[in-house]
Amino acid sequence: MKIRVYILRCLSPLHVGSGDTNYGVIDNLVQREPHTHMPIIHGSSLKGALRENLENRPGKDRLSKDQIWDIFGAPIKRGEKQKETTHPGEVHFDQGMLLSLPVRSDLRPYLCATTPFLLQQMSEHIDLLKAPSAAGLKALFQPFLSYGLDNPLQQSMVVNPMLKDGPILEERDLQASYLEISTSDQMEKVIGKPLVLMPQQAFATVVEELPTVARNQLENGESKNLWYEEIVPREARFFTLISGPDALVDAFDQQVSNQVIQLGANASIGYGRTLFTPLASLVSQPKS
Repeated sequence: MKIRVYILRCLSPLHVGSGDTNYGVIDNLVQREPHTHMPIIHGSSLKGALRENLENRPGKDRLSKDQIWDIFGAPIKRGEKQKETTHPGEVHFDQGMLLSLPVRSDLRPYLCATTPFLLQQMSEHIDLLKAPSAAGLKALFQPFLSYGLDNPLQQSMVVNPMLKDGPILEERDLQASYLEISTSDQMEKVIGKPLVLMPQQAFATVVEELPTVARNQLENGESKNLWYEEIVPREARFFTLISGPDALVDAFDQQVSNQVIQLGANASIGYGRTLFTPLASLVSQPKS
């Protein structure tokens, strides 16, 4: 069995809807984890979007129908009545978990914010599943993994030398200090640039206030249906794991690595363009 880890970079706003009924101001909410309330992309949503993309690829290099069915599943006929049933795919799709989120700043249009909790979550997740990049990622995140429940981060920190003056975040008087680390360039390739590490409570407040977009259905210039949608802003990053038989994972990897895949709703207005980058291409393995 082979495992691949991908960084999902949002090139445009993302709306992967929860489908839940909501009686608040916002009609359509994004998917969130129930216990952390962080935005996520359910594995079923990710799998469905990837299947649609690969099934509709043009050209001779596209996957065959048999490969599509082996990866994602296929209808087969069994039994005396030849009843059509579902044959599950052999490749497993993990959910997309949040890694970083853009926040506004006074020194730059935005900074890519993350927390020790999110870094620890990613490091532990891929380590437990024995993904090839686990050791390299743990070494890369090591300067920040010391912060936890017993040693919480007290102040936001930036690692980019160009931001030594200490940017203010989200108009909340959250001023960041500068932390000099030797791996700042490589960290920003994974998490986003410029990178800022935020205390969990401050980051949770930002996550609770995701952008909301008003949508309207017009007929002859008259409003027939006004609704509000929550979105994950562009330049947010998620990570996900794909695992399965070696040949199928390799075939899948050739199709999606460094490719832009449309996820979620509203493709006709440019939402959901997401770049899939293999983590292995961003992280160096530690020397043994």
